[in-house]
Amino acid sequence: MKKIALVLALVLFACILVPASAVTPAEILGVWYLKSVEYGSNYSPAVMEGDYRVEFNRDKSALFVLNGEEEKTTWELEDYGAELKLGDSTARFELLEDGTLKTSLNIYDDYNNRCIFAREKEEFQVPAAVDAASEDEYFGTYALTLQKDRNILIPIEDGETVLKATIEFALVTISGNAVSEKSIMSDYQEGKVIIPAYGIVYNTTEENKLFIGKTETGIVVTCDAFPDMAYYLSPVEAAEALEPAEEATGE
Repeated sequence: MKKIALVLALVLFACILVPASAVTPAEILGVWYLKSVEYGSNYSPAVMEGDYRVEFNRDKSALFVLNGEEEKTTWELEDYGAELKLGDSTARFELLEDGTLKTSLNIYDDYNNRCIFAREKEEFQVPAAVDAASEDEYFGTYALTLQKDRNILIPIEDGETVLKATIEFALVTISGNAVSEKSIMSDYQEGKVIIPAYGIVYNTTEENKLFIGKTETGIVVTCDAFPDMAYYLSPVEAAEALEPAEEATGE
């Protein structure tokens, strides 16, 4: 009985020294791709255009790629996941229960984010631009489905309450949480509907314009004052959040 008690005590002591939840190298090794980025609690998970990935190698070397810029570095295995050395600082990659890695990265000089990396790379696409033969092809009501800020893509789930646009002949009516409802006389030039940006978009002047173009799923709104931003809207009856693009089957 004393021997059995001693064995049980040793097993219990070993369990205390080596937590069962400790992460193993096999759970970390390999290539991980940035799946989504969350800013605070007011945004839907965004996705990033470009090459964002991290590679953990068996010899403790690592490759970190941030929007195409590569950095060769090193990493260490930790109980929570992995610690990656980046310049003079480190990034903590925490292994979550769903098999993804969570960290915070410097994206446009902002660390206030939650970045999720996954084993599989998902491709997202913005709706492609198409030519409009006439102004009446724009007529209808549209709701915001996707916002683009530089290479950050933010799917919008409740687009009708955020931004809605109704286009009629020579008139555009805009409403939603993002702007007070107003109707603006419009112009039609070179296949696009054009309205003044002043009074709708912050930090614009009377010279700035909003350009509304056709896409394969609806319309896209851009402003000459902020060329890196775009708002994609779909017809209200078909407005849906952005979905991952289907992979080519080769058939």
